[in-house]
Amino acid sequence: MPIDVVLGTLPGKHQSVNDYAQHTVERMASAYELVRQHLAKTAEVCKARYDMKVRPVTFENGSLVWLYCLRRLPGTSVKWTRCYSGPYTVIRRVNDVNYVVQLSPRSRMQIVHLNKLKKYEQGPVNGVL
Repeated sequence: MPIDVVLGTLPGKHQSVNDYAQHTVERMASAYELVRQHLAKTAEVCKARYDMKVRPVTFENGSLVWLYCLRRLPGTSVKWTRCYSGPYTVIRRVNDVNYVVQLSPRSRMQIVHLNKLKKYEQGPVNGVL
């Protein structure tokens, strides 16, 4: 090739096909290991950054909460629908992230995730009473 004439070729040892394949497999394995190490470090950094802003939320038994349940009815805009319903009463805590809530003493109990609950405060929620 003309570029080889200008730049010259690098002296290298000639390998058989099997040696070249083995060398390539070893290089790929070392590259994958390096990527795994970097991904582990990156995951730790991302978790640390995420955990800085997270504030754990717990609800006591008997406290009132809003339940997020976005239901879009046909013919209505999402803009005008209520995102939260309630207030629900917290009956008990199932585990770290799940709670049993009940709308009224005669209604059935529901197990809901912590992400779907919001502390009940008197007054409007999202500008809606």
